[in-house]
Amino acid sequence: MAQNVPPFEFTEDAKRVREFVFRFWSDEARPPSLRDVSQALDLDRRQIIDAYKAMDLGIIFTVDLDTQNANLLKAPPFSAYPSQVAVFIDDRFHSYAGCASEATAMSNMPAFAGKQLRLEGWCACCMEPITITSKDFEVTSTSHEGILMHISASPHDWNNVSMVTMCDAMNFVLGPDHAERYERQVSR
Repeated sequence: MAQNVPPFEFTEDAKRVREFVFRFWSDEARPPSLRDVSQALDLDRRQIIDAYKAMDLGIIFTVDLDTQNANLLKAPPFSAYPSQVAVFIDDRFHSYAGCASEATAMSNMPAFAGKQLRLEGWCACCMEPITITSKDFEVTSTSHEGILMHISASPHDWNNVSMVTMCDAMNFVLGPDHAERYERQVSR
């Protein structure tokens, strides 16, 4: 939930939309359009956008609510735009992960059970390519020893309005010295 938002319950339509979006993105390797949602759930534009607004407020999705088609930007662990980590399944590009943290958890999703995921990213400090493979929430190989996840924002500041800045602050680094250099690069 976003900070300073009182708890609320999602409507049944919002819950149906949430389930559909995650299933669709897992299966189709892309976010659904409003038409995809409408055809699958027999909802009209207003009902879908209302559900998206609730999911955005609840930090389940990130939606560009300034667009007429309520463009779906994120539904963690998925990102509709390039991020720090590209995810490959069976050696085919599937999607971008929202961040390094979400990427490492993707192999634990029911849709990807038993599948080998390859995460292609880079060190936030020096841009050296990093590859991590995982299956069923277990890392099976890494391109480098000592890869770390660097978090450059305080949890106190996560989800102030959306998850975009939180996700942007979660990156891979090639060790403590790279983490320290990255912190200097972003003025931490």
